[in-house]
Amino acid sequence: MKILIIDTNLALPFALAFSKQHEVDYFIGSFNPYPTMEEVISGWGFREINKISNFVINNPDFVFIVDVGFGGLADFFRKNGIPVFNGNKVIENLETDRAFFYSIMQQYNIPVAEYHVFKSVEEAIRFAKEHEGEYWVYKPSYIRGSFETFISNNSEEVTQRLLPLSIIDDFTLVAEKKFPDNYVEIGFDSFFNGKEFYNPIFFTIEIKGAANFTMVTNIEDSPFEDFLNKIKPFLQEYNYRGMFNMEGFYNPTTHIFYPIDATIRNPFICSYAYVDIPNLAEFMYAVARGEDFPELKIPGRYSLQVGIYTDNPTYIREIEAPLPQFKPRRAIKHDNKIFYIPNDVTIGAITVWSNEIDNLFNQARELVEKVKVSESYQQLEYFLTHSHDIIEMFLPFQEKINLFKLELTG
Repeated sequence: MKILIIDTNLALPFALAFSKQHEVDYFIGSFNPYPTMEEVISGWGFREINKISNFVINNPDFVFIVDVGFGGLADFFRKNGIPVFNGNKVIENLETDRAFFYSIMQQYNIPVAEYHVFKSVEEAIRFAKEHEGEYWVYKPSYIRGSFETFISNNSEEVTQRLLPLSIIDDFTLVAEKKFPDNYVEIGFDSFFNGKEFYNPIFFTIEIKGAANFTMVTNIEDSPFEDFLNKIKPFLQEYNYRGMFNMEGFYNPTTHIFYPIDATIRNPFICSYAYVDIPNLAEFMYAVARGEDFPELKIPGRYSLQVGIYTDNPTYIREIEAPLPQFKPRRAIKHDNKIFYIPNDVTIGAITVWSNEIDNLFNQARELVEKVKVSESYQQLEYFLTHSHDIIEMFLPFQEKINLFKLELTG
């Protein structure tokens, strides 16, 4: 099978994994008039993939679009009879257009946090002054990377952050009420084939900058069943085929899930675990064609993904790491050695699977210790220190786990 991957520097591990059984053309798309060095060279030297710098269509069996922003291109492929996994110019607006996200949630009777939509910076600043001392999460539409979501209870801070955006004519920003501290931030990754969700789904909890813990669970045993049933007609209407991922807050008292972010891309770091699924490419091909789901050969009930980072992302350095558990985010290969490409604090991730949680965490510790990259760090010990709390978050949704047998910290 011939696969075309259109990436934004997230999917090198997918390309390398798929190339073991398939022919892979790997292209990193750029929204800049001139691509950056890391966009051009990431993937060089890996002879098992065909890294293409100039975009060409070489009769692929299906196209894997990794990130949002390529919905129009996805439609072009589909109109020309080429199946596409991910990519939809309407559905991707759930992530990029904050006001659209909340309008869809309201349309499908899905509970969300209290929120306000602003069409100008002046409106948002006036709101911040009127709610001085209250914590709100400010989320701009469309802007990614250089300006991120932020939380504040101080109108002066809000003013300083938003003033650079005041020159934008088509401005949309949402302020979302901060959830109470007793609410639990959770999420899921799922697959949709234009008709229904694949069951099971991947239930995730993340400690940002440290690690991501995933549990494979049936939809009916998860806190997302009501949400998935309500959002399904929206995805069916636009015949969406690909990954559908959601983050939100769960009220442990009322058992209600409140979504805050949706995306149809393969997110770092949790999606790197799916690279370990041996029939993932064939599964994605069936999804892209809108066929019934084949069974995924999932390696275990639980997965842990540990990020490897650097505080000095300014130069190329060699990566010594256990393969295939280590997945480089941006890399080149030379003389059979793998090198990190600069300008990204993320070097890659270690992913492990197991049916036993204690074995999962012990595997992760052993493998992370084998990663040798100069000026790199990971926060696995920080994650393990909080592992009991993390597992307790899952307890309402699965059979009881014997926490006392876990000797994970120390």
